[in-house]
Amino acid sequence: MVEIDKQVNSFRSNLLIFFCLLTFVSLCLSPFIPIRDGFYLRFEDLLLPFIVLVLLPEIKLLKNWYFLIIFSWAGYGVLSMAINGRLSVINDYFELYKLLKYVAFVILFYSVFKLNVSFYTPVVIVFLVLLVFNMFHFYNFFHFNELVMPKFATNPLQLSTFGLDSLDRPTTKRIIGTMGNPNINGILFSFFAVYFMRFLSFAKWHWGKIYFILAIALILLTQARTSMLAIGIAL
Repeated sequence: MVEIDKQVNSFRSNLLIFFCLLTFVSLCLSPFIPIRDGFYLRFEDLLLPFIVLVLLPEIKLLKNWYFLIIFSWAGYGVLSMAINGRLSVINDYFELYKLLKYVAFVILFYSVFKLNVSFYTPVVIVFLVLLVFNMFHFYNFFHFNELVMPKFATNPLQLSTFGLDSLDRPTTKRIIGTMGNPNINGILFSFFAVYFMRFLSFAKWHWGKIYFILAIALILLTQARTSMLAIGIAL
């Protein structure tokens, strides 16, 4: 029985790591999948039911005060919908879905981090792919913004006004990236900057220092002031 329990735990741990990696890659690189006008899915949405099943043994974590606050906020959202007569408005429920998806992903990443698994290599690979992607987008290599970016920018206005001001005059470019929004793109690269920041304290040379500088450069290209402020405080 003990051996069987070990095998089950090992299998579940491998599943958690697998879903964690898939989710991370999807969050960073997945395009939006159009369902109908105004409705989109991403690959992590398709993974979510399987992730929830694997996370069922961790259900006790939902009693944590952090998640209770999130559920209270979701309850307040439902109450607000009821008061404003919007219980029949389907779009509003997607905001609640985002909260529940966030809870599932936080528990997933927390469960994997407890396993002390090193994610340095996949993080670097995804970061470098994002770097190349955003450079192709910034310089519009090979008509990248016309051929690829529409799959990531769900708002056509974001692309049609890229590098232009309100009077259609050339201005500074704010990279939209895989997030479809420059501010969210800034948050994404803030994550990478924080991850690579730890290498700055290394006495010896490490590529993480270069990756940190590149992450900061990408944040500057998004011109996301909140992300700039957050990194400035972290430093």
